[in-house]
Amino acid sequence: MATRRSKEPPVPMPNNLPRDAWLVVEDEQGRLLRVEILRPGTDLPKRLADAAAEYAALGWTGKPTPRRWTFIVKQGSRSLVIGIRAARPSELDP
Repeated sequence: MATRRSKEPPVPMPNNLPRDAWLVVEDEQGRLLRVEILRPGTDLPKRLADAAAEYAALGWTGKPTPRRWTFIVKQGSRSLVIGIRAARPSELDP
């Protein structure tokens, strides 16, 4: 998994956005496994917490960090990245 390197500090995730956002789940190779559109005004921290609870019920461990856009869940040697994207995932483009 490539690490983003930047001189700019990461932008904290707001509580909501005035436009659509996407909940995405990616595997270790960055392949998109799940996409869910989030409508304007969705409580983004709550949606990430709900996603953590969904994956915990399936035996995955990991939880979001406040104000962060992504977090990692692990199950044995496998890991997934769960996050919010403010832009439409390019993998959805035809």
